[in-house]
Order: sequence, then structure tokens, then C-alpha cells
Amino acid sequence: MVGVWLIWLCATVYFDFKARRVPNWLVLSGLAFASIALSTGRQPFELLWTHALIASLAAFLFFLVFYAFKVMGAGDVKFAGVLALWVGLTPFTWIWLMASVLAGLHAALFLVSKRQPLPFVLMKLVHGPAINDPSKFVKSKQIPYAGYLALSAIAWLLLFKQTPGS
Repeated sequence: MVGVWLIWLCATVYFDFKARRVPNWLVLSGLAFASIALSTGRQPFELLWTHALIASLAAFLFFLVFYAFKVMGAGDVKFAGVLALWVGLTPFTWIWLMASVLAGLHAALFLVSKRQPLPFVLMKLVHGPAINDPSKFVKSKQIPYAGYLALSAIAWLLLFKQTPGS
């Protein structure tokens, strides 16, 4: 199931960085696979249902506050809830902190790019789909937060987690 989880994370990175949105079908597929993993005892991080549900609800409600203040998109909130269902609350906290650092760097690059040109690769990262229409650069303030959560989750797996059987 770790492989399925990694594919789901990579798909999230792709969609969020490319289009600045996380499709509902992607969030629902993550939810479905997490539920299957939990119900069949194949949860890769040895979480119990109760811990997974508490983590998911806590993450969802926490991020919902940011959505209510229009600081975060609905896809980011839903993705965070499903991600916490996969990893649990303690790992999710580390993942969230790392994603916040990455999002902060993204915001700083956005501010710098308004004053001076950046290399094309950085411009594509900062401005996403708006890169094809320079008039939209200043208007495109969306940060791919779900993508940064997904990248941070991959980093967490590589740095800290030994999955069963590995």
C-alpha cells in the first residue's frame, strides 16, 4: 500500500503544481485507498482506525479555519484530512510544519518575482499556469499547498519511516 500512497502523493503534486487545484476524484481515491488499507489491516504505517479518524478530523477542522478566512482552497483542506487519515496525527504535524516552510518560501519567491525576473523554472513554480500569460502574474497568488503537503509526506517517509517489511 505504500506504493499506492506514493502514486497518490505524486499525482497530487502534479495536479496542484500544474493547475493549482486538487481534483475531487483524486481526494476521493486517496480516501478510498486509505479506508481499504485500514479495513483490511494493510495500513502501511500501522495505524488503528480510531487514531486515523481522529487525525483526519483534527487536520480537516484545523485547515477548515484557513478555508473560512479564504487563505486556503477547499482542495487543500480535503487533501489534508485524507493525508492525516493515512499517516496519523504526529507524523502529520511534522508534514504540516515542513509544508508550511515550503509554502512560505514560495510566497517569498512570489514577492521577489514581482520586483525582478527569476529564472524560468522558478517563474513556472511560483506562477503556475499563469506563466503562459504574463499579465496574470500578479493576479496568480495561489500557493500549491496540497502539493507541498504531498512533497513533505514523501520526505517524511524517506527520512523517518521504516515501513513494515522494509
